[in-house]
Amino acid sequence: MNRRNRIVLVSLTLLLVAGLGAVALRTLVRPPPPESRDLRVAVRVEAPERDTAWTLLSYRGTLEGDRDATLSFRMGGEVARVHAREGEKVSAGDLLAELDVSELEAALARVRAELERARAQEAHWEGELEVDARLLEAGAVSRSGLEATRLSHRSALLAREGADAAVAEIEARRTGARIRAPQPGTVTRVEVAEGEGVLPGQSVLTLSGGERRVRVEVLERDRTRGIEPGTPASLGDERCPGRVTRVDAGARPPFGAIRVHVAPEGSCLEGRAPGTSVAVTFHLAGPADALFVPLSAVDFRGGTPRTFRITAEERAEAVPVTLGSQRGELQQVEGDLDSRDRVVVAGVTNLRPGDRVRVVEAPSGEVP
Repeated sequence: MNRRNRIVLVSLTLLLVAGLGAVALRTLVRPPPPESRDLRVAVRVEAPERDTAWTLLSYRGTLEGDRDATLSFRMGGEVARVHAREGEKVSAGDLLAELDVSELEAALARVRAELERARAQEAHWEGELEVDARLLEAGAVSRSGLEATRLSHRSALLAREGADAAVAEIEARRTGARIRAPQPGTVTRVEVAEGEGVLPGQSVLTLSGGERRVRVEVLERDRTRGIEPGTPASLGDERCPGRVTRVDAGARPPFGAIRVHVAPEGSCLEGRAPGTSVAVTFHLAGPADALFVPLSAVDFRGGTPRTFRITAEERAEAVPVTLGSQRGELQQVEGDLDSRDRVVVAGVTNLRPGDRVRVVEAPSGEVP
């Protein structure tokens, strides 16, 4: 065998050995058949909870007292003094505002002078009537003379009564030119300034007294969802609970709103000025046996909310759901679910309908 033939033989031998080695290696590292691998998706499951479903309805209301009063002058004129300021606490009888009464004072002085003259004339003719009555008995005056004196006395009496009425009228007008606090409370609004003209009955100040409450204008369609005396509510935040105390009858224009009064439970609104805006959330009770699942159990892939239920064959079954109210980390759902079902709460995004699953217990603070 020549040199060339030996080289060819050696090369073929090496190729054969290399091929046999590759086949042996492929046999050693070949993966196991698919049916022998664990292709199950690891998930964590929980059973849905049954509880009362609450609907939260939010509005804004106005803080007030249960004995609020809008105060006005009984006469028109120019405001001379405003003695009270917004937020100021006052006592019953305190002078809050007054009109310029300089013209009334001048008129009062005139009618008082007329009253004094009328009283003097009345006293004069009263004395004359007594004298003429005695003279008539003595025959010193005729009966017609007595009747003339009686008429003069009557005229003087009527003049004095008219002067009395004029004084009383002006004094009443002067009283109507002052506003005094009808009750203790807090001035929540001052609507006029000194030097400004006002009309009779025009709102000048608002005085808030009594227990605190929140006035809310609620749409009629919302009121019929369950807002009634005793309905729980939150005022400002969850730390200030309250309850509806009264629902006024009849809708108020222009939007057909119903006035609802909510009282805080405790003193959580103390320190807030009456008239300020307060957030009010009504808690409306729904079904008592509603189903709740953790928020993490709801899958929105595909645009329609769904959950995954684990079947007896340990496979994932998609269950379309309708979402209701939310309570903390729990979501109310309606659908073909039962409180005995095993609902996937972790590993949802890895699932597809029909996937085989492996239920695991997640370490505290971890999601599989």
